[in-house]
Amino acid sequence: MDVRAGLEHLEPEPVEYWTDRISEAEAGPPERFTRNGWVVEALQAAWSAIHHTPVPTDDPRRHLEDALARAIGIGHDTDTVAAIAGGLLGARWGASAVPARWRRILHGYPGLTGERLVGLAHLAASGGRPTSHGWPELARLPYDGWAQRRVLVRHPFDDGVWLGNVRALDDLPESITAVVSLCLVGHEQVPEGVVHVPFRLIDDAAEESNLNLAFVLRDAAELVAALQDEGHEVLVHCVAAQSRTPAVGIAYAMLRGVEHDTATRGVCSALPGASPN
Repeated sequence: MDVRAGLEHLEPEPVEYWTDRISEAEAGPPERFTRNGWVVEALQAAWSAIHHTPVPTDDPRRHLEDALARAIGIGHDTDTVAAIAGGLLGARWGASAVPARWRRILHGYPGLTGERLVGLAHLAASGGRPTSHGWPELARLPYDGWAQRRVLVRHPFDDGVWLGNVRALDDLPESITAVVSLCLVGHEQVPEGVVHVPFRLIDDAAEESNLNLAFVLRDAAELVAALQDEGHEVLVHCVAAQSRTPAVGIAYAMLRGVEHDTATRGVCSALPGASPN
C-alpha cells in the first residue's frame, strides 16, 4: 500500500510538496500530527497511523481494525482522520475486512441500516445501476432457479443455531430472532424486527474470488457465537445451503470446540446436498 501512487500525474511542484508531506508522516509517530483539523495534517495523521501499525502475521486483515484504532487515538479532529484512514484501509483490504461487530451497529439517518448504506454506495458508484440480480433495489431477490424448496435444519452441535437456504426467509419460525446472510438478499426479505447481518461471500473456490476468506469465515462464526450468547436463535443461510452455509456451520462448530472432521461430517449430514468448496 503506497499513497504515492498517482503522484506522477501531477505537476512537479505539487509532486514535491506531497512527497515531502508523506515522508513526514512516515518519519514521525502518529501522535505528532495533532493539528489534524487542517486537511493536510489530517492526511498525514491517517497515513502515519496506517504506516506505523504492524500488519499482524496471523491475521493480516486485523490491520484495518488496529490502524483505525490508532488513527482515532491521536485525538482532536478524529472524525476527519478516521474517515481518511478508513478510506485508505478499505481500499487496501476491502469491505469484507470490516468486522461484523462494527457493521452490525452502523446506521444512517433517517432510519437507514448499515446494509442500506452499502446499497446506496453501490448505486452511487455504479451510476445508479443495480447488480444483475437487482440488488439493492428489489424487495426480494429472484433466486428461484437455485433454491426451489425450503431448507431449514438445526445445527447438529447447537440447537440455538439453524442452517438453511434463502427460502427459509419466506416462512421464518418466530423463535429465530437473528439472521446471518451469506448472500445478497432483498431489502424486505428478512422480517422486520429480526437482527440481520450480511456477509460478502462468493460461491467460488478460486482464491481471488474471496480475498479475505479466512477472516470472513472466522468473523461470521464469531458473530453467530455472539448472537447466540446474547440469547438469539440464529439462522445462517446462503442461496442453496450447499457451500457457504455449511462452511460457516463448520467454522462455528470448530469455534465451539468441535474437531474439524467431526464438525464437517455432522454439518454435511444435516444439510442435504452440502458440499463446501
